[in-house]
Amino acid sequence: MYKQTLYMSRPQLKVYFNDLDTIDSASMMGGVKGNFLDGKEVSDIHELANRIRSKKGQEAIDYPSKPFIDSVRSFFVIPFQVWMSRD
Repeated sequence: MYKQTLYMSRPQLKVYFNDLDTIDSASMMGGVKGNFLDGKEVSDIHELANRIRSKKGQEAIDYPSKPFIDSVRSFFVIPFQVWMSRD
């Protein structure tokens, strides 16, 4: 999960964790270890959560996009921060 969330913005993280809560409330996480979600991309997880929402009669949530400049900045800054934080 750390690798999936490393480059996400705050609004994306909020939607991602909301998706995980939705999947968990539908008992579709795949057990204690979350085996059902293991190896799935963020878009697959979001699509599954939206399907669950539509079955419950809730409105689907759009996944927020990240501004281009933020994507470029995080592409260079985050690896540097990870490299600097290593022991």
